[in-house]
Amino acid sequence: MKISITFLFCSLMIALSLGCGFSTEKRIPKALLEGLDQRSLKKISEAEILNAAERLGDSVTLLAQKVLMGKLIEKIEEGTYASAVGFCSQNAQHITDSIGKVFSVGLRRISLKNRNESNQPSALEQNLLEAYEYSAAEGQQLTTNLQFFHGEDSILYNKPIFLPSKLCLNCHGSKEDIDKLTDAAIKEQYPLDKAHAYKVGDFRGLWSVSMSKRQLVKGLY
Repeated sequence: MKISITFLFCSLMIALSLGCGFSTEKRIPKALLEGLDQRSLKKISEAEILNAAERLGDSVTLLAQKVLMGKLIEKIEEGTYASAVGFCSQNAQHITDSIGKVFSVGLRRISLKNRNESNQPSALEQNLLEAYEYSAAEGQQLTTNLQFFHGEDSILYNKPIFLPSKLCLNCHGSKEDIDKLTDAAIKEQYPLDKAHAYKVGDFRGLWSVSMSKRQLVKGLY
């Protein structure tokens, strides 16, 4: 029986495709497939995201506090408390903004008794400050707070700020603590100032750090 060349050729191609372990499709390397599977299966939990947010918030605020206090002490040692007031009014906001940009976060210091108008709280921050103030008045321990906002696309980190030492009373204490030259500088630089009459250890306000949930998740992969 004669078999046509065309039939033989077709049979050979079917055998190669189905029975001999070959494929006419492009083969994807096994290692790449396994990597894709692992990445697609990995799920980031809410707890992991919040833990990452807390670590980032801690790092940012510790650095900002260190830089600001260091610069402030430098100015006091160079001149007077009045000169330190001038430095703060011109540079404190720029320093916090710059540190925030380095970490790709929004960084602010907020208070119900703010000195700088830029430290006015948002509606959400106002509620948080009031809750912290109440807890402080009740003698409760104040700790950091984390929450999702903006439809859970962002995370807000808040950390309490306390008046750390007697040094700070020279600008934030009672009338008896602040000398006339410093008082005049405060009134000139901050005509709407409310940040006075504090005692050492008082709750002063909050560090407020807003960060992208997307960025945090990318950092966890």
